[in-house]
Amino acid sequence: TYLLPEAQLDRFLLQIGVPFLSNLPSKIQVEVEPLLSARVDGSPLLIKGRTLPFADGLKSEVEVKLDAVDVPHWLVAAHPFLPKDMQPQARSGRLDTALTIGFEQRKPPAVPHLTIKGSAKLSQLALSMAYAPALGPVDLSWDVLQIEGVDAAPLERLVSVGKVSLDGVQWRSQLLPTAA
Repeated sequence: TYLLPEAQLDRFLLQIGVPFLSNLPSKIQVEVEPLLSARVDGSPLLIKGRTLPFADGLKSEVEVKLDAVDVPHWLVAAHPFLPKDMQPQARSGRLDTALTIGFEQRKPPAVPHLTIKGSAKLSQLALSMAYAPALGPVDLSWDVLQIEGVDAAPLERLVSVGKVSLDGVQWRSQLLPTAA
């Protein structure tokens, strides 16, 4: 498994909403609303959904709300997916998201419709890399990176962003000599 073995789920704060679910013809248009609310390693996680699982199109929407997720902890979990020489080490950082992910299966020849909307904030980030191509060792930090007004349809290759702001950036690197 790639998840950290020491990850903690605060069991007393786990809430799972088990939705009404039926494929009876009279209930096909009843919206199902699954819910998962928990604290994982001290950070609140909220995933709420709405779906019509038996209706044509399988139209679904999921809200993903992360609050103050500990970036260093989870970046270690991502290391197996990164090349060994491109694994940053985070000293600090917190991630907050308010995203809505929508999906609709369309009848062929139309392609499925996937949307991602919302915002994300990465604050108090401090990370380093022992080696970055052409840059050598790198230390990077910032106070707040805020991305607002995300409206993406990845399967259609469409993305728009309302606003990106970055405050308090500090960058240190040692440029490597170039070959003559």
